[in-house]
Order: sequence, then C-alpha cells, then structure tokens
Amino acid sequence: MSGTPIVNLRAVCKSFGDLQVLKSVDLQVKLGEKICIVGPSGSGKSTLLRCINLLEEPNSGQLDVAGTHMDFEPGSARKFSEKEVNRLRQSVGMVFQSFNLWNHMTALQNVMEAPIQIKGVPKAQAAESAQMLLQRVGLGNKSSSYPSQLSGGQQQRVAIARALAMDPKIMLFDEPTSALDPELVGEVLDVMEKLADDGMTMLVVTHEMGFAVEVADRVIFMDHGAILEDCVPSSFFHQPKTERAKQFLARLLGRNARLQTPVE
Repeated sequence: MSGTPIVNLRAVCKSFGDLQVLKSVDLQVKLGEKICIVGPSGSGKSTLLRCINLLEEPNSGQLDVAGTHMDFEPGSARKFSEKEVNRLRQSVGMVFQSFNLWNHMTALQNVMEAPIQIKGVPKAQAAESAQMLLQRVGLGNKSSSYPSQLSGGQQQRVAIARALAMDPKIMLFDEPTSALDPELVGEVLDVMEKLADDGMTMLVVTHEMGFAVEVADRVIFMDHGAILEDCVPSSFFHQPKTERAKQFLARLLGRNARLQTPVE
C-alpha cells in the first residue's frame, strides 16, 4: 500500500440547493487499502461514495480515480463526456443498500449482463466468468434462480458478484447490510472480508463497527459533511480525538460487544 493513491480527492464540495453536504473533503486511498467510513445519518458518507464514481457530480474540487483526473471548477459550465465518465466508472464497482437486481433475469444473467453490454464480452465467456463469480460469493448453485427466489443476503451477494464482473480496481459499498435481516448480515460480511483478504481496494460506508475493527486499515469518521477523524481502527475506537466522535462511539459501545475487546 505505497505509491500514488488510487483515489485522491482534493477540496471536494457538494451541495443540494442550499444544503452543503460535503465541505472541502480531502481523501487519499492507496491501492489495496480497506477504509470504513462511519458517522451519523446525514453526515455525507453516501454522498462521498457517489461523488467518487460520479453518480453525484461535485460542485468544486478535484478528483483522481484509477488514473482518471477530473477538475470541477465552481460555476463552470463544462460537462464531462460520457466516455470520460464511463472510463472512471469501469474502474469502480459499487454495491448499494438496495440490491437493484433485474427481477426478470436469473442470478447468472444479472452478473453477465454488464460485461456483455459495456465491454462487449462474448456471451459464452461472460457466462463462464459469471458462474465463477457466483461460486466466489458462495452462490454457485443459485445461477438459475431469480431474485424473488433468493433471500436478501443472497441477493446482495449476487449484487457483489455483478459489481466484480466488471473487474474493478476499487469497490464501493454503501451500507450493504442495512436492508438485511440481522441473521443474514453475516453472510454478506463474510464475502466482503474475503474480498479484503484478496487485496481489493475497498471503501465501505457501514454501521457494522465490528467489521471496521476487524477489516479496516483506516476508519474515517464524518459529521456534517467533513472528515473529523482518519486513523487506524484501534486509535479511533479506543482513543478518539474529537468530542463528536466520542459521543458517537458512546452510543454504540453498549450495542456492539465486539468493540469491547482490545484491538491488535
């Protein structure tokens, strides 16, 4: 995890009308890093991820993602071309709270669709790769199942396989377990932990603090559109520097026993 950052945000701002959601955010992510982004609801966490893959366009600042540079000048009328945007997005996979699967397609078809349509991969090759990805997320025997025949955890694992099908350099996860029943959360986190072990660069917005303790190289704490803390998990969970982070953690400690144990 050395060298030029694969993600580099400089002074990124984003507003919706009069509401400023991101306030001059600086963030650097090295290849292979696993970063968990935590904070209260409305702190800008999801918007930060959506700016990284241009689902939301920053109002100002600079963005470098996997070698694609974009400069957002305040008040500029310049629009980036579809080719520029697609080049950036092909390096970034994203998994959302909702699974967003195509209900009329099987699990296999959901995973193979983007490589065929966007990259022009031959159908047979896409099917073979999709089957391998479903196997990778523990769903090799569900390739012919439709989303309605899968549990929420299984659908989210198909969504992860679908994101991986584009061979991304970076994976973004926007609260991927928040829509799941509690007993299904573990199967999704297990897949994410395996991705982390394989060296995938990951930015994860999550309320699963135990996952952050065990997997993250860094924890970023956001509040009111700003990054207040950026440090290793042991420092954040046991020695938070800001009063706001202390308040945030105080409400969580009683609900998450995994944070009571020492972090190596």
